[in-house]
Amino acid sequence: MSDHPGAGERVRLRWGWILVCTLLGLVLLALAAYGEAKKWDDVVTGTLVNIGSALLFSFVLFFFENRFTRRVVSKVQAVTDAAEQRITAQAAEVTTRIDDLAATVAASAASRRAAATEHVDSLGENLTAMSLSVALETAREQGVITENGLAVPGYKGAQNVAVAFTQDSRSYSSANGPVTNFFGVIVAIRVDSPHPQSVFDEVPAMEWEPNIDAATLTDRLTTALRQQQKHDEARRLDWTYVFRTLVRGLQLAHTVAGPNPSLGGALLEMVTDDWVITTAGVEQISTGRRLSFDDVVPVHPVGRPAFETNTPATPEGLDGTTWETVRRRARPYRHYAR
Repeated sequence: MSDHPGAGERVRLRWGWILVCTLLGLVLLALAAYGEAKKWDDVVTGTLVNIGSALLFSFVLFFFENRFTRRVVSKVQAVTDAAEQRITAQAAEVTTRIDDLAATVAASAASRRAAATEHVDSLGENLTAMSLSVALETAREQGVITENGLAVPGYKGAQNVAVAFTQDSRSYSSANGPVTNFFGVIVAIRVDSPHPQSVFDEVPAMEWEPNIDAATLTDRLTTALRQQQKHDEARRLDWTYVFRTLVRGLQLAHTVAGPNPSLGGALLEMVTDDWVITTAGVEQISTGRRLSFDDVVPVHPVGRPAFETNTPATPEGLDGTTWETVRRRARPYRHYAR
């Protein structure tokens, strides 16, 4: 039979053992009575009485012990079930709260992304210093671009000219204390330098202030480029393409913060319409291919880029000219290598 049956178990009695113990107890008691009549030693008769009584009433004690055990087990099981129900209810409540919080956070993030995307989409129709500054600041706060802003090609198929846009944040004092003015953009034209030790020649950057329209800004930048004796680059500059690619780059960057990111890191530069540089490396938009900075710009053991000696092979499907442009553009961002 089970020693400690549960609350719902039936006890299977072994009547053979009970009968044997009862008969043996009666025999021992009878033997003790016989010994008493024959004047046996008191120790012997007392022992026979004790053993016989124990055997005779052992099954009675079993029933009492078994009933006590069932009651204890039943109480413990009831307490355990109640505790499990409370824990389950509390866990369900916590899970519900976490799900609600996650949904709220996701909805808030989606709302911010939608607002940022809507603002970027409107840049093509209303491109001003203020609107672009807000778009760059929003993208930087969301971590989809860095504090260095975003660079794009100077014209379609450009191999040596890029235009960098950086949000301008300045602080100045007023009667009410320091005030931050972020409605400005720093625009710089970068031209690849012919000197092997230089990354690029940068035409003196200009600040696009709110009171300057886009046409005036581009005229000033083009003039500055000519003053640097870079007439061919000035002639090739296509500002319509520059601004259109800038808007596309910001739209692409905002996918980094979405549920299905198109890029592996914050966007740094649009090299071509299909190849970009991010903090994760060099990426191809159309295929999702990603190359690490180590694959694009190897480094000597001493830490200097092996740009001229250890040239990586051109990836399959990419022409040599575009590959060299990508590698050249990736050099300034080598410190993002993980």
